[in-house]
Amino acid sequence: MTEDNPRLAMVVNNAVTGDSRVLRCATAAVEAGFRVQVLGRSPTTEHHRLELPDLPGADVVLVPIRPALARRERTPAARTLRGRARETLARRDAIAGHGGPGSRLRHGAWRLLDPWVQDFELALAPTLEDLRPHVVHAHDRHTVSLAARSVAALRARGHPTGWVLDAHEYVAATAARDAGGLRGAVRRRMVTGLQDEFIREADAVVTVSESLARMLRTDHGLLEQPTVVLNAPLVRPGRRPAQDVREAAGLDRGVPLLVYSGGCAPQRGVGTLVDVLPLLPTAHVALVAGSDDPGLAALISRATDAGTSDRLHVLPYVPAQDVVGYLAGADVGVIPLLHRVNHEISLVTKYLEYLHAGLPVVCSDVREMATFTSTHGLGEVFPAGDVAGLARAVSAVLKAPGRYAVRRTPELLDEYSWPRQGERLAAVYREVLVRGGRSPRM
Repeated sequence: MTEDNPRLAMVVNNAVTGDSRVLRCATAAVEAGFRVQVLGRSPTTEHHRLELPDLPGADVVLVPIRPALARRERTPAARTLRGRARETLARRDAIAGHGGPGSRLRHGAWRLLDPWVQDFELALAPTLEDLRPHVVHAHDRHTVSLAARSVAALRARGHPTGWVLDAHEYVAATAARDAGGLRGAVRRRMVTGLQDEFIREADAVVTVSESLARMLRTDHGLLEQPTVVLNAPLVRPGRRPAQDVREAAGLDRGVPLLVYSGGCAPQRGVGTLVDVLPLLPTAHVALVAGSDDPGLAALISRATDAGTSDRLHVLPYVPAQDVVGYLAGADVGVIPLLHRVNHEISLVTKYLEYLHAGLPVVCSDVREMATFTSTHGLGEVFPAGDVAGLARAVSAVLKAPGRYAVRRTPELLDEYSWPRQGERLAAVYREVLVRGGRSPRM
């Protein structure tokens, strides 16, 4: 890596370490020959520089977000701070050619209604622009205005640069946060308006599934179909965690073990998995979840009420590169998602982690995963929320696990691996270098 290598800055509205997609993308950029800087949101009021052992060759900086527009105080100092913030954003809009009265209304009035995303931009923009990256990779909708306006500012100074928008989900489906009526409608318009204003200016758009790629192209009138980069796991050959889930749960080989890895919010359907335990009297369930997950307490209470808490094991997360080996100790990987738009349109990360861990999959009948499971013969499908249906599907898998193992061919694993997805992403980066006016020379 030399000073001649192009610089890539990755921006995300979280603390980076728990975001497996961001870490995988950064790894792909390093391996493609970029000098990589990842900018995220500090969980404190201080800057933090991280050295991640699983992300060699990349710097991670977490920037504190100091509220300016989001502050509600009516003090003179607060009003002065908000005024300066608005002036700065107005200058950035002018450089980018945005922000006129028509634009403010047409794009959901997000400048007025979403002060938090603008405080995020104000905090990270100086650091991002000081890096003078040749490519900016913007993760999810919170970073869109930051990437678009910072790239415009750098170009105005004569620096060749371009940006990639990485759409992790269909924001129109999650924007309302279950709010109904006028409040929900206003929030959907605000959130989708932010993305719609800038997405066509991105030099490239990537996303997580073919279904979402088609939806984005239709909704935003994109000239090109977004490139699909799946959330495939990064598997390090020969790497094994200190324990797998079976060992962490203290279970002997031969005890049927179902595993679920991920968030425990009600819409994830994990309650269906907990409720199936009385129907599978010899089986245990491992929930791999964050200890602070707000949905955990209710699930533990359900198991206690059903008298099955001794067969429910709550286990911690492990580093992203250890996940596949960690999950491999189970017998079945379960995905009990309920029907929601974003659940229907992609193969979630845990699906491909189960695949590479060698586990048969039992998933609910959400569209994309149900079709993939049936087409490739990788497991069984049950009606979302149906406890008896889940019990039948699990029983079928436990009776004949080898039936599904033979369908996990080397070719399938290769296609749905991170090295293959990382190659696609690296090709996008090289294209953005050309569009941004810099020869790749890599």
